[in-house]
Amino acid sequence: MDAAAIDKIISAELPDQDEDPVGYEAVMQYMGHGPCGELNRKSPCMVDGKCSKYYPRKFTNETSVSEDGYPEYRRRINGRTGDKNGHTIDNRFIVPYNIDLLVKYDSHLNVEWCNKHRSIKYLFKYMSKGPDMALATVQEMGGETSTKPVDEIETFLRCRYVSASEACWRMFAFEIQYKWPPVQRLSFHLEQEQEIIFDDNEHPEDILQRVGEGKTTLTEWMVANKGNPEARQLTYAEFPTKWVWIKKDKRWKKRRNGMAIGRVYFAPPNSGELYYLRLLLNIVKGATSYADIRTINGVVYSTYKAACNALGLLDGDDEWNVALNECATWSTAHQLRELFATILLFCEVTDPIKLWTTHWEKLSDDILPRQRRRLGIGDLSLNEDQIKNYALYEVEMILNRNNRSLKQFPDFPFPDCMLLQISQNRLIMEEQDYNEEAMATQAKQMEVDLNPDQRKVYSDVIEAVLKKKGSVYFVYGSGGTEKTYLWKTMITRLRSQGYIVLAVASSGIAALLLLAGRTAHSRFAIPLNLTDSTSFRIEQGSDLVQLIRQTSLIIWDEAPMMHRHAFEAVDRAFRDIMHLDDPMAKDRVFGGKTVVLGGDFRQILLVVPRKGRMDIVDASISKSPQIWPYCNVLRLVKNMRLTLGKNEHDADEIASFGKWVLDIGNGKIPTTALPSEDEKTWISIPEDLIIENKGDPIASIVEEVYPNLLENYTDTAYLRGRAILAPKNEIVEQVNNYMLRLISGEEVISKSVDRICKLTHNASNMENIYPTEFLNSLKFQGLPNHEMLLKVGCPVILLRNINQAAGLCNGIRLTISKIRTRIIEATVLTGINVGTLVSIP
Repeated sequence: MDAAAIDKIISAELPDQDEDPVGYEAVMQYMGHGPCGELNRKSPCMVDGKCSKYYPRKFTNETSVSEDGYPEYRRRINGRTGDKNGHTIDNRFIVPYNIDLLVKYDSHLNVEWCNKHRSIKYLFKYMSKGPDMALATVQEMGGETSTKPVDEIETFLRCRYVSASEACWRMFAFEIQYKWPPVQRLSFHLEQEQEIIFDDNEHPEDILQRVGEGKTTLTEWMVANKGNPEARQLTYAEFPTKWVWIKKDKRWKKRRNGMAIGRVYFAPPNSGELYYLRLLLNIVKGATSYADIRTINGVVYSTYKAACNALGLLDGDDEWNVALNECATWSTAHQLRELFATILLFCEVTDPIKLWTTHWEKLSDDILPRQRRRLGIGDLSLNEDQIKNYALYEVEMILNRNNRSLKQFPDFPFPDCMLLQISQNRLIMEEQDYNEEAMATQAKQMEVDLNPDQRKVYSDVIEAVLKKKGSVYFVYGSGGTEKTYLWKTMITRLRSQGYIVLAVASSGIAALLLLAGRTAHSRFAIPLNLTDSTSFRIEQGSDLVQLIRQTSLIIWDEAPMMHRHAFEAVDRAFRDIMHLDDPMAKDRVFGGKTVVLGGDFRQILLVVPRKGRMDIVDASISKSPQIWPYCNVLRLVKNMRLTLGKNEHDADEIASFGKWVLDIGNGKIPTTALPSEDEKTWISIPEDLIIENKGDPIASIVEEVYPNLLENYTDTAYLRGRAILAPKNEIVEQVNNYMLRLISGEEVISKSVDRICKLTHNASNMENIYPTEFLNSLKFQGLPNHEMLLKVGCPVILLRNINQAAGLCNGIRLTISKIRTRIIEATVLTGINVGTLVSIP
């Protein structure tokens, strides 16, 4: 239809939509959708080229005209109906239009009344769910052909849309979310233990009343077993397959259809009775009380561990008896007590009391001479009970350093309380047990060697501690700027004056370089699984709380390697702890404590599983809105390693290499991308840094890294300064086997004990399907292979934390001194405990 035909139609009357749909559609397309405008110059509201805002009545076929001239639509009853959820609906149920929005935005807009609280909740959660992000790449002019290096930090920008309401909410500093519960909790006997959260101002009677009415999935499982024979055919772990937990009513209901997989909360072996209760809940069926869980073949055992032993779930203690006997032939009594505590902590000991009574004489061999020296009485005499008491006290102190106690082992003898009262708070005593005079002398010597950058940081931090400013610092320095030396100088100075300094690091290796250093997870009891609302348990009044309250300085090394949620969780805990001393501490970062964070963002950052670059950057401490804005950033720029060169040529070579490494971190090195990749992440390595492959790549790298190995492998300094890194365990095994063949001496093969877990469903049949040789062939990340080849003098790396006080942490390097049947004697290679002899079961 041409324009002339449309003009003719408009000058007459708008065609009826039902009778002439083609004509009606053509006119509407020609006129446009709005009441006027350039495209709607033929609209009936137009008079002399201007919009009169009034429609002729002949145009409003199915409408009436309001006083302002705009059409008023009505929902006509045309007889058409439909069914919706059992209800008959017609045109009256159509959502009405909004004339103001229709005219203003020139579009079809429907407005519906939001009359359900769930809809409001959805809108609130949608707006508060977190930022919508996009990844944008900003390139220099010239694109792929540009020769100018691209700075990754500048070219990758984090984009985010912030709505007006969210922007106002943040500008006014309103709470984005509320953190609850507080730190306080109550603890009861195991069979009545339930976690109870309460406020500071809540009345104790109200709390206890709530405790009495508490119901859990475990207690209600017992209730369900009482009234239903079918329920008694299932273990606690199997219960969700046939029953569903009604959270609102706190009860189990029989499942009509479908199923779910049950999983009992994890409890580590060192959690005591909780661990053994968990074992039984995977086996016992139909229990109606806690006593039923401990009942085996009609006999009610006093502990869950005894019940597990009666079921044959625990192995004997022959392994640990042999280990202690072997160690006793060459180690001191102190080393033997360290080994005994390690076995109690990390090994599944069936009968700890029997293990103690069998070996207590060896464990206390040095008690009498030590007491004679302490008291200055050469002919001091102690009876058997007194010697046992002192030995138990020493073991208790070792366990306390690992946040454990002999009280957690049922019926185990405990040292005399009067002896323990002398120690008061063990954590505070450990942090004050230093020779202040010797440290003062050492601090003066170390202060002299500080360079100007280090001295600036040193003076600022010391002043903040002495004046109790409660500042937060971040010391930004690349490798070689000797941050560790700066930490040691601070620690030595303040400890010489009686101040408590907590030295922690994000990794075990970094913690070993600090004086009395610990990992942050260990020192502050930070959970491994972190979220933005993580809260962890530090009981008010505990030794750790008292230690934190008296601490003057916290040094946290390798901060960029830790997720910002860990810092934020510690920040919240410190505010809760310190507000008892200072009500204003609630509003101060880390509760007003002076905290020094250190590291280099150009080095290895934290690991965020299955996430990309933007998520890793967002997880960094520099993106924490609660902490980073209050950080005073101090920089160390002088590379002290440049002074290590023996001559000018060596110094220039070290300086050139240091600059190249910094240029990589700063994004100044040109990058390329592989054909299948979008992002440029590959760099070219200078030829002088590449090892020439002479046919055997492993032999080439060993010859380059360990020159003259046979003449030097017994030199600890030679081993300490060298290492070969590999991306996969299989490559590590190839390198290790090659180097062990070069070292003289007898080769010892240590083998693992692999077996099907006794709690596995149908374990007896599984043992037939999966024989021992198959289990021995399995390889896993983070675990050594079934066969481990060792030789006296070869270096090894520990893969778990055993005894941090002795330097036995994940990643520590040692050399093998002796290899026994059940014990490895090794010498510490790295950290502050270099040269220490340790025993590893």
